[in-house]
Amino acid sequence: MEKVINGQFQKIQKYPHYEEIERRTRELAERIHYPCDKLPYLIVAFCRTKLSEGEGDGKGKNYVNDAMATLGDAVLRLVLTEKHFLDGMDKSQITNQRIKQECNNCLYGIAERQGWIDCLYHETHFYGAAPKNNAVSAGKHDSCVEAMICAFYLSGDFIGAKRFIQQYIELQEEEE
Repeated sequence: MEKVINGQFQKIQKYPHYEEIERRTRELAERIHYPCDKLPYLIVAFCRTKLSEGEGDGKGKNYVNDAMATLGDAVLRLVLTEKHFLDGMDKSQITNQRIKQECNNCLYGIAERQGWIDCLYHETHFYGAAPKNNAVSAGKHDSCVEAMICAFYLSGDFIGAKRFIQQYIELQEEEE
């Protein structure tokens, strides 16, 4: 397992609610057809764990799943671009369709409606159970969907990532 994921996973295993984190993540893995033998990637994707001192932007605002979301976003763009290219779209059509599908509000809305966001954990509490002064950061742009895509990718299951993205596209289309 990659050094950064392993280090963050070891921190998460020490959280007071680790057993509940693992239970919720395992249930989510079954729902999204994620390989359960690679669960640590998905657990890290859903934990808003601050990077250690000296890591990130130096402002204390970076979380490990933000970095995962950046990689997941790149995979999402690749898969969407490939799909639209193979559907015969030109450059501007591909760009317009991809922008629509990568919409931050869309990612957040689907994560919320599918219950994926209920697995989001912030060092002491789950999303929805947070005290107002220490709420889990999950505004109208939630990085958990992109981090989920990254977890698929890092687990070595690019086909699973593509399948997950295709399901995401279908969910979007159903909601339109």
